Amino acid sequence: MQRLGGGLFLKYMYNPGFVIEILDISREKFRYWRRELDSRPYRPRFSFQMLLAYAVIQELVDNRWLSPRHLKATNLEDLFAWFEIDHAESERADMIIELDREQTTIQIKRRSVTYQPPRSDTRIETVHLCDLESRIVNRFKYIH
Repeated sequence: MQRLGGGLFLKYMYNPGFVIEILDISREKFRYWRRELDSRPYRPRFSFQMLLAYAVIQELVDNRWLSPRHLKATNLEDLFAWFEIDHAESERADMIIELDREQTTIQIKRRSVTYQPPRSDTRIETVHLCDLESRIVNRFKYIH
């Protein structure tokens, strides 16, 4: 097994029950997100990076109060496609997800080249992947 923090079990695949446990969400919510938001809703196993994709959705829905219906209007195919590809830990740490509520667009960008909206600009939501990855690492430690 890879050590926590260094590689965090990146080579393993997880079943839906484990994803639900790591994200601490209900089965119904997870099924709904898969059916309505995932471009490949019937995948039987999930990589660590796909766990991160669902953590992004969780952050946007549960902590940023975006409705799944609003997210569905956003093209999430690019988001899921990005997480389908293996990315180095350093690359993930430098990435943010930027959602424009007004234009219903979502982009994955490097923090170093990202526009920083004024705090009063409520149309732009940013999610830092390094924060989500840390949260998942802590859940792994708690569960194992």
